[in-house]
Formats: sequence, C-alpha cells, structure tokens
Amino acid sequence: MKDRLNKSGISNRNGKSIGVILVLFILLVIVTRVFNPTRNRNENRTRNGSSSATEEFRRFDIINNTIGYTAVLIGLEGDAGQPTLIFIPPGGRTSFELLNIPFNLTTATVKYDILNEEGVSVGELNATLYNSSVYIPGYINITTTGPITTRTNYGPSPDFIPQLTIIDV
Repeated sequence: MKDRLNKSGISNRNGKSIGVILVLFILLVIVTRVFNPTRNRNENRTRNGSSSATEEFRRFDIINNTIGYTAVLIGLEGDAGQPTLIFIPPGGRTSFELLNIPFNLTTATVKYDILNEEGVSVGELNATLYNSSVYIPGYINITTTGPITTRTNYGPSPDFIPQLTIIDV
C-alpha cells in the first residue's frame, strides 16, 4: 500500500513539473510574439500611413509621363507597403511608403509591366527604392525594356520626395 502512495506522489510531482514547464513555455511564446521587432515592423508596414515613435515612413513617387502606356505593378518586395495605385495610367502617379529606420538602410524592389493602349505587354520596369540616414534616398538598379525609359529626381532636403518618372523613348 505504501508503494502505491509513493508512486502516485512521484507521478503527481512530475505532472506538476510538466504543468509548470507548459505554462512557462506558453508565457515565453506570448512574450516573444508581443515584443518581436520583426513582427511589429511588418505590422507597421501594412498600416497605411501610420507609424510608431521609432519607425516612420518616407514617400517615394513613380510618375507615368508616357503618351499611351500604362504601368501595372506585378512585383513588390522589401520594406514598402502597397502603393496608392497599382495601375499608373498615362499622366498618372503612385506613391510608396518606405520604412525610415534611423541608422538603417531600407529598400524595396518594384516590378512593373508596361501595357500599350490595347492592354498588350510591351515592356517592363524594375527599380529599387532605397532609404538611409547616411545617403540621399532615391532609386537604384533601374532597368527598362520596351518603348520606355526613366529619369530620376531627388535632392538632399529631408522633405524632398524621390521621384522616378517613366517617359517615352
């Protein structure tokens, strides 16, 4: 009889230990979810226009100054949220919000399909937006195919909005 009591006491203690370990594990998961900076950065990225005290956004514009070509966003990767417009018609403009984290380089790569007036793909535009507290923000790695080219416009003023303009060849 005494052996049965000892066995049940031992298994009861192990059950409590497993329960304590399980509770501690759940608390660890909750704490890492709440205080994970990568998760918070991704949430800030998807909140159009809102920012936290340590993370702000810098606006980048893409302008379509072509006569008859529409640019359609087909790829977006990196530290930017969705643009104001996915389709940029002739004479149109769209804006991206790129994360602005002090002392860090943030980038986003965009890819556009260029459509003629009949909706047929005639070219592509690829560009990387970059933002840094060390370098003047702007566009790099710009490539185009088809009947378009680009020009960039940006300056040293912190209030200046970097612009990439699509133009006819």
